[in-house]
Amino acid sequence: MRQNVLRVGLLGGALCVWSCAEARAADATEPGFYANFDVGVNFLSEVEGREFDPGLRFGVAGGYRFTPMISAEIETGFLYNEVKDAEDNTISHVPLLANVMFRFENKSPFVPFVGVGVGGVVSFLSIDDIISEDDDSDVVFAWHLQAGVHYRINANMSAGITYKYLGVDSPEFEIGGGTIELDVLHNHAIMASFNWSF
Repeated sequence: MRQNVLRVGLLGGALCVWSCAEARAADATEPGFYANFDVGVNFLSEVEGREFDPGLRFGVAGGYRFTPMISAEIETGFLYNEVKDAEDNTISHVPLLANVMFRFENKSPFVPFVGVGVGGVVSFLSIDDIISEDDDSDVVFAWHLQAGVHYRINANMSAGITYKYLGVDSPEFEIGGGTIELDVLHNHAIMASFNWSF
């Protein structure tokens, strides 16, 4: 199942990049298409007494910059965490989000940015213990916040660090003949990111 989740995330990322493939090269301060890639560590807050080890998050987004400040994008990716002291029990997410981004261009090479978004998440829960081995998935509403700073490498490329928050609205799983309903899941990620304007 984990391989299938990864494939879904990679397929979504490929579609975002493909949507920009025909666009011409453009300065990052001019209207045009761009792609953003990021990878880092994901922290999942405690849920109903369950603690989680730090996990991973990677993402890819494709978007269009309308002005030097405002852009809109579609983002997908993959988040993964293991339950603390139970490494075979995992929770993962594949989001599909629509984001609005605000990039604060200035005379320095450092470009701060913030973004907000909403969408959906496919959440996966996998349990593998002495009593049972089972997994299930659920599709739920999600919301997204991000902020960071990029260093302008040249007119088309920048790289930096991003904080991302993903809220996942109470997924429900049918596991071992019973129902597991979780509270809202709060994901916090610190990520290295790269932006390329086409």
